[in-house]
Amino acid sequence: MWIRTQDKKTLVNVRKIYINKVFKIVSIIGEIASSDSLPITLEEYESINSATVELDSIQNFISEHPTKVYEMK
Repeated sequence: MWIRTQDKKTLVNVRKIYINKVFKIVSIIGEIASSDSLPITLEEYESINSATVELDSIQNFISEHPTKVYEMK
């Protein structure tokens, strides 16, 4: 799935998307498809709840538009 990062500067093809929390920073992370490179931060949030809402939006988008690019909000 193609996702454009929050800063709109990077377009990545991800194979896995997950929420990660380090100290007070909550992020949605994407593992790049067909690559052994390091995961990329797609967006940062103030809370786990906010990140979960965005992850739900990504899931719904995949269901409805499997061939389109999702833009992080």
